[in-house]
Amino acid sequence: MEPINGLSKLAELIRRKGVEAGSASDKAAGTKPAGAHDESPPAALDLEQQIRGKLRQLQRSSATPAALRRVVIESMLVWEYRAEIHNEPKFATLVNQVQRHIEDEPEIKRALEKLIAQLTQ
Repeated sequence: MEPINGLSKLAELIRRKGVEAGSASDKAAGTKPAGAHDESPPAALDLEQQIRGKLRQLQRSSATPAALRRVVIESMLVWEYRAEIHNEPKFATLVNQVQRHIEDEPEIKRALEKLIAQLTQ
C-alpha cells in the first residue's frame, strides 16, 4: 500500500504549528519541546494504518468532522513526538492550537478533509 500523499504535507504543517505553539514557552523555560526526539519516527505507512483504524472507529459512532480532524492531528503529533507526549500536561492545548490554525486556513482544512475522505474509503 502506498502512503497517502497528503499525509507528508499535513505532517509538515503540524510540525511547524506545533513548534510555533510550543516555542514561546520553551524559549522562556530554556527547554526542548516536550516529547521531541532525535530518532526517526515510525514509518508513514504505520501512521496511515493507525489513523485509518481510528477514523473507522469514530465513523461508526457518528463522530463530527471536527472530531475526525482532531484524531488525525493527535495521531500525527504523537507520531512526530512519540507516545510520551500524551502524558504532557499541555498536549491537549497543543492539539487545540494546531486544530485552530488548521480551521483558520481554508486551503489546509480542505486538504485535511480530503485526506480524511481518502483514508476512510
